[in-house]
Amino acid sequence: MVFSVSRRPQIRNARSHSSPWNRSVGCSIRPGTVVQWFSWVLTRHTAFDWAPELGRRTPAMQAIQDYYVARGAVVRGDVVLSSGANIWFATVVRGDLARVTLGPRVNVQDACVVHTDYDQPLEIEEGVVVGHAAVVHGKRVGRDSLIGIGARLLTGCEIGEECLIAAGALVTEGRRIPPRSVVMGVPGKIVREITLEELERTRSICAHYLEMAQRYARGAYPPPWMRKPAEIT
Repeated sequence: MVFSVSRRPQIRNARSHSSPWNRSVGCSIRPGTVVQWFSWVLTRHTAFDWAPELGRRTPAMQAIQDYYVARGAVVRGDVVLSSGANIWFATVVRGDLARVTLGPRVNVQDACVVHTDYDQPLEIEEGVVVGHAAVVHGKRVGRDSLIGIGARLLTGCEIGEECLIAAGALVTEGRRIPPRSVVMGVPGKIVREITLEELERTRSICAHYLEMAQRYARGAYPPPWMRKPAEIT
């Protein structure tokens, strides 16, 4: 699905469907109107180019058109979100200079930056996990790869399939990382081949975040044991 600029996002009055949890996260656009179909907070200071209709709460990801964008995340420009893609709090995905494509089940965790340069489309392939506060400014990230917390992928670099880029590692401009490589350090160096256990962990993290996205989308998070008594119905 490709998103374009829309200055009048469709917003529905959902007052009768709101819950204490909706109100506690401040999902409102004006007094008395709760927009439970949106995952981010809208305030008088919020600027956005488009806002997708996320659908009603149901147990399935189809309720949010197969993707999840957490409140506070920003997705702008020529961005393609595939089935199961999930983008978390405070992350920015910008397709203003070239297209950014997130493949099926791509997990982009909190406070990441996903961007690219002029005429250099970026594709993040199926099952990729991008850890908290990582910067992805490259050209391609191959399927089932893990980009560790705080890692940085600079302009034009390409990451092969089933790679592990360690936390804090720096992949320099234009570099190509072969499939199944483990990269560590600044600047990043290939230290060895990924193990089966590490690859399975990447897939487990990806599945975990997909399940979490489903929970958030249908309002089932936080779970009952984390809520205040007044919020439990």
